[in-house]
Amino acid sequence: MENNKLDEPYLIDELGNQIYGITYSQYSAIYNELISDFGISQQQIVESASFSLAMVIRAALAYSAAEAYSVGLISDNLPSCVVLAALRHLVNAGTDTSILYVKDNNHNFPEISSYLHTLKQMRIKILEINSINDLPDLGIYLKDAHNVVCGLSSINKGVTDLEKQIIESLNSIKTPIHCVEAPIGLNVDDGSHETPTLYASSTLSLGLPLKGLILGNVYCGRNYICDISFTKKSYEIVNEELGKIFSSQPVIRLFSPRPEPEKE
Repeated sequence: MENNKLDEPYLIDELGNQIYGITYSQYSAIYNELISDFGISQQQIVESASFSLAMVIRAALAYSAAEAYSVGLISDNLPSCVVLAALRHLVNAGTDTSILYVKDNNHNFPEISSYLHTLKQMRIKILEINSINDLPDLGIYLKDAHNVVCGLSSINKGVTDLEKQIIESLNSIKTPIHCVEAPIGLNVDDGSHETPTLYASSTLSLGLPLKGLILGNVYCGRNYICDISFTKKSYEIVNEELGKIFSSQPVIRLFSPRPEPEKE
């Protein structure tokens, strides 16, 4: 993967290392290589990311999962698997949770069922949303929630009318939203956005940040990046100084090198 750094968007870690964004096609190539050439399974990737996501949520909860209430907002995709696995960690640590499952019949992702099965066995309430008519009043539904952990994604697809309704409702309340990969509605390649696009409190990138998150950073809140076993070579292609990016911990916060723009 070639990377011309001139004028490329980037974030920085606490040491000032420049971490450049990549396109979704570049990300997919690294991800697929990880599975096909290195034998890392999707389940291993999900579990690695979920541990880091649980750490991010604990930090937002003042480093304690006990007596918290987190609502999972998921669909049929990989980020939602990460959300469900992270909630499993938090439930075992004392968090109460419920799940809103926005069914996506146009994007079959059978792996989601095993993660849902685990939470069902733990007696977690799961509400399936098939249409706008099934959607509860989120202002009321989330009134006691400390946060929403969101796996909804618009990558490789548009935002549905149902998802637009959800975004508008979430943007109108004060409940913190933690997103995986990208806030729904944000174009992960060029930073353009749908109307509406979700404003996240934090966004967790898996392995490397996507370029659109940096260009559209106003929607992302606090940026985090976690280790999902991308190889040292993968990081060095982006920046030759990043071979040991996770030397201290598996999830780190990234910062913008320039002032943040105002929200629209």
